[in-house]
Amino acid sequence: MGKKYTRKLYFYQIICALVFTLYGCNTNKEPTNSNDEEIQLQPIIIDQSLWQEYVVTAPYKYSIENMEINGDTLKVNISYTGGCKEHEFSLIGSDHFAYTNPLQAFVVITHNTYDDSCSNDVSENLMFDLLPLQDYIELPMIIRLKDVDDWLFIRYE
Repeated sequence: MGKKYTRKLYFYQIICALVFTLYGCNTNKEPTNSNDEEIQLQPIIIDQSLWQEYVVTAPYKYSIENMEINGDTLKVNISYTGGCKEHEFSLIGSDHFAYTNPLQAFVVITHNTYDDSCSNDVSENLMFDLLPLQDYIELPMIIRLKDVDDWLFIRYE
């Protein structure tokens, strides 16, 4: 029992160490926040000069995969490269509107990478409170969200 048992125990310890090393130190993990309770609800910021600065000059280092509105909350699934540092996103709205029927509000998502040099594919859910828009115009309205190459539209009622 001594030598045979010791070899088996030693073998199992090596296997466990390898498994923990391979799966515990995976640097290609995608940090996600798939649980809605963990996503911080951020208010939209209405600032014309800031909005114009980001629409005209900011590079878009993200892609919008999906978006939906539930009540007064805009939920956006966004993807980008990074993964080594926390990224920060904000929703900036213009106080100029397209006077169509319904009215149209223009918004852009800002993205601060904090110089994250990693190249992992990251997917993240963001949630923004749209209620401050109602201080400017009434519902229903169309939200026009600037994406990398185009404007995305979603109805807010």
